Amino acid sequence: MVWLGIMLGIGASFSQSLSYLLSRQFLKEYGDNWRLLLALSQVLMGVMAIIILPFLLRGNDLAALQKAIIPATGAAFFYFGAQGALFAALKRVEASRVSPLLGLKVVVIALLASCLGKQQLHWQNWLAVVLSGSAAFFLNEIGGRIPVRGLVFVVLTVIGYSFSDMNIRE
Repeated sequence: MVWLGIMLGIGASFSQSLSYLLSRQFLKEYGDNWRLLLALSQVLMGVMAIIILPFLLRGNDLAALQKAIIPATGAAFFYFGAQGALFAALKRVEASRVSPLLGLKVVVIALLASCLGKQQLHWQNWLAVVLSGSAAFFLNEIGGRIPVRGLVFVVLTVIGYSFSDMNIRE
C-alpha cells in the first residue's frame, strides 16, 4: 500500500508540473488571457466532479455532505483565488520558475497549523519544513530574480492553496 501512495504522489507531482507547462503554453497562444484559462479549467473540473459524484455518494452520505458544505465552500473559494493568482503569475514568470516556489505551501501550512493550534509539530517536522522551504528558494535562485509583481502573485497562490488545503482537512 505504501508503494501505491508513493506512485500516486509521483504521478500527481508529474501531472501538476505538466499542468504548469500547459497553462503557460495556453497563455502564450491565447494572448495571456489567464481569466479564460481560469474559467475553462473550473468548468472542466466541475463537469468531471458532477460525473463522478453519483459513484461516490451513498444514501447515508447526505448528512455528511451537509456538514462538509462550509469547509468545502471555503476550500473552493481559496482554491479559485489561488488558481487565478497562479495564472496571473504564469503570465509574468516562466512555469519552471513558479513550480519550485509552490513548494513553500508546506511552510505556510505548517505555520498555519501550528499558530491555529490544529497540529503540534516536533523538531523533526520543523526540520523537514525548513528543508522544504530552503529547497524552494535554492531551486528558484538558479534563474535570477523574479519580477516583484510575479512574486506577489506566487505568494498569493501559495497562501490561497494553503488555506484551501486547511479547509479540505476540515
